[in-house]
Amino acid sequence: MKAVRTLVMFILGAIFLIGNPAYSAFDTWINGNTVSFHYDSTLTGLFGDPTVVGNSLFFTPTDFTAIALNNSGSNATNEIFNLEVKGIGDTNIIGANLTEKGAYILDSPTVEEPTVSATGQMWALNGNDPSMNLTDSLIATDAFSHTGLSSKDWEANANLDLGTWGSDKVILTLENILTANALSAGDTAFIEKTQIVLSVTAVPIPAAIWLFGSALVGLIVTGRRTISE
Repeated sequence: MKAVRTLVMFILGAIFLIGNPAYSAFDTWINGNTVSFHYDSTLTGLFGDPTVVGNSLFFTPTDFTAIALNNSGSNATNEIFNLEVKGIGDTNIIGANLTEKGAYILDSPTVEEPTVSATGQMWALNGNDPSMNLTDSLIATDAFSHTGLSSKDWEANANLDLGTWGSDKVILTLENILTANALSAGDTAFIEKTQIVLSVTAVPIPAAIWLFGSALVGLIVTGRRTISE
């Protein structure tokens, strides 16, 4: 039964990769030091076009905001970005870290404060085995608090440990949500995202694996010679 369940998950994952336009229309490569980032240049949305430094992608959004004034209630802005990360040469991907930064304003003449939030998730799908996937929530490092009419900085993070996968290819989905909520006259709730950094950790495939493979091939060849003699 376990084998059947695994096979079904693999088939569904393969169908997802092939049938989902977000993953089948990657048209742009950016090379880092030991990995390449592959994405659809027409679907960067509020993220904007990235730049690469080392094994990190840097986005500098200019219009990723949520704002609510007076008693207007809730306002939300969201964006999703999909990409493939592939090791260059004999390299496995063992981790992904997402760090986001921005600023916010919370001000109210009443006791009941308006609120803002920066949330989302980072998903990873093993590009060599679609049945393997991981998710981590994007969580702010500090609580959002009253600012008056001045702005404060915020930061949020998500991390994925991919070391057990032993894979040189990973599909990542970055989900980003900003919300602002104002309930009373005079309320100001504003939040913006100004920086998104995706950092990937990759390591060379251990030489021992290649030595083992070479030894195995040698045994097979020797065995064939022995049989033929």
